[in-house]
Amino acid sequence: MTEKGFVYITEVVLISMILIVSLAFLVRPIIIDEDWGSVDLRRMAESALDSIDRKFGLEETVFNETSFLEDEVNSLFYQTGQKERVEYNLKVEDSYPRRVLVGFNCTGDGCLEGDPVKEYGALWEIFSRTWINGRFITFQMREVDFTEFEGDGSLADEIDVFVIRGKDQVEEANQNRDALKKFLDGGGGLVQFSNFTEVSDYDIQEEIFGLEDGGVGGDELEFTNREDPTNPNYEPSKLFYGVSGLVNTGQPGQPSPREGSWNIRDREYTVDVVEDGENVTISNETGHELCSMCVEGDSFTLDIDLDYKETKIRRIYIPEEGPYRKQTVVWLDYPEGYRFYSDDFNSSAESTEGPEFEVLGTDAPVLVVNYPYNGRAVWLSESKDSAIGEHMQDDIKSLFQASALWAAPRGFWVKERTKSPRRKSSQVTRFGFVNEDIYEPYSLTMEVWYAY
Repeated sequence: MTEKGFVYITEVVLISMILIVSLAFLVRPIIIDEDWGSVDLRRMAESALDSIDRKFGLEETVFNETSFLEDEVNSLFYQTGQKERVEYNLKVEDSYPRRVLVGFNCTGDGCLEGDPVKEYGALWEIFSRTWINGRFITFQMREVDFTEFEGDGSLADEIDVFVIRGKDQVEEANQNRDALKKFLDGGGGLVQFSNFTEVSDYDIQEEIFGLEDGGVGGDELEFTNREDPTNPNYEPSKLFYGVSGLVNTGQPGQPSPREGSWNIRDREYTVDVVEDGENVTISNETGHELCSMCVEGDSFTLDIDLDYKETKIRRIYIPEEGPYRKQTVVWLDYPEGYRFYSDDFNSSAESTEGPEFEVLGTDAPVLVVNYPYNGRAVWLSESKDSAIGEHMQDDIKSLFQASALWAAPRGFWVKERTKSPRRKSSQVTRFGFVNEDIYEPYSLTMEVWYAY
């Protein structure tokens, strides 16, 4: 046999062996895992959200005085009894939370008249709930000692925003700055309300709040950025208009007089409630009526030194519970391009991060924000008269409230259930926005799984 013939036979043998070995794989049936559970779960979640969106609009169910989104989903999933095995989580992200828990510290002399109860009362006057985009945002307060910031599962883990007010509290915070850094690292927010000239030497100012000495001057203060949402100083100014101004028109437990005042730019406006509780009359200091027998949504013109003076009544509300139940609470919008008197503030400071972190005032910023670690920090100048609580100007109260809302973590749970890690689940996300009072984007995520 020639050498060429031997090579040919060898090739044939090798090919035959390959075909024999491969035949078993070629004829073996392909087994496909026909687990359609994840697909069914996703289809259920999509159908539920689509159905609610068609019926009410997702925004209406999420941004509502009383959210009824969970009730609607439960009705779709469980009313017929066909989906009793289904469990789900539902979370709104990126939007402002319905509740903000504010912590404060009263160590040493850092409280109003050395009394934690009075400090609580003063902060309560600032952090009254507000009405934004169809629902209430409520602030709750809790006294927290710095030792409670230590360890996992500590009380501080529940706090959204921690307030530091006045020289004594800033000094105490500086001594416990490592605890505050840990709090920020967990996503918490800080708000400092102080006279910066008295506390500028503390390490906390540059390390956490990103502050350095600023200038002095200027008769009026304007927001530095109301146009570019990519800059850090945009959102805090937006939130000032979002929280609006609140007027309580009665005293707890007293049915009359139903009258309150709105104090802005050293002017006092009187808000009188008509007998039915749904109409108000707003007058200036001379008794001239700017808005007579007005209802919710009515606009009127302020007699104030501003380029744009038009404002409106955002909300008229009679609480059924709480200290002002059966009284009337009125929210009033601030005019576009609102300006503050620099004389109302004690000091100014500049941002070490750059002017895009300076919110109110250019040559003499009185509100500066920062993004330290994984959290947010705000410094707001103390009032020149050192007033706190009910004696503060209402526009400064609104700045304080807007600062806390900006510093707070975003989003909230509509329904939160614990899912076993062994259970397969599917997620569906919807994106949207509301723009009733201010522009507010959000995402709604539903996670669905079988309980057994």
